[in-house]
Amino acid sequence: MARYLTRYIHGDGGFKAFIVDATGLGQDAFEDLTPSPIALQLITQAMSAALLLSANLKDEGVLNLKLAGDGPMDSLTAEANTSGEARAVTGVLDPRVQEEAEAPLLIRAIGEGKLTVRRKTYPVEKVFTSVVEMVRGELSLNIANYLLQSEQTPSAVLLGAQLDPDRGVAGAGGVLIQALPGANEHLLFILEDRLSRLPPLGSFFAEPKGEQRLIAQLFEDIEMKFLGSTQVRRTINDSPEAMRGLIASLPVSELQALAEANEPLTIRNAFGGKPFVCGLEELERIIRAKRG
Repeated sequence: MARYLTRYIHGDGGFKAFIVDATGLGQDAFEDLTPSPIALQLITQAMSAALLLSANLKDEGVLNLKLAGDGPMDSLTAEANTSGEARAVTGVLDPRVQEEAEAPLLIRAIGEGKLTVRRKTYPVEKVFTSVVEMVRGELSLNIANYLLQSEQTPSAVLLGAQLDPDRGVAGAGGVLIQALPGANEHLLFILEDRLSRLPPLGSFFAEPKGEQRLIAQLFEDIEMKFLGSTQVRRTINDSPEAMRGLIASLPVSELQALAEANEPLTIRNAFGGKPFVCGLEELERIIRAKRG
């Protein structure tokens, strides 16, 4: 089933809204990475967040977000582009992460640290990097804080994932509402309040026509104009060509040391995908090519 990121704008132009259904992305991550429930929650929410933020890029490009902290999971990284492709990965899960605890899931896993957002746009390559301190809350709150601190844009963000023992994820997605110049502050307050009162967000995307029910509840009596949609999907570039390119990016000295070990080299994209085995003959060809 195809999943989409949809865009809306208030009838008077006071704010814009993005809604993404990331259910399929979470299910793909579950099959590929077999992550723990905590890691799957965070990976799926992070892909939703990256897609919502990338939808704001004015030109074609890619957005990378990374949360790095002192917690037992160490880091959470997600990447998405304006074509609707996304991927995410966490650090290795330490058994000290408690499944049930009062502290926010993000804080239990990642701890206290920094959120870095890197935006790269094309065709004229421009790179922008912003770093903010993580706040003590879930990923939704940290994304809203980033938008306020780094982009001076008042925003309301909600992310969620409902897990399923068989498929990994039953429903997942995200909502981003952003004020535009001249926005009605009272109306934005109403929308923030409605977001806070919604049932768990993943439950909407776990049922047929759940997104329509979400929109009806969130924007009741508020005129919204549909701007368009983009199909979203999880993508991992694990082709042999990409893996050879990754190996070729290593210094010759490291490649030579690997060749002298006299064993095939097995690597895997950090975001998942199939392992790639580089035989000794192929490794030696790469070394010769780098030496010219």
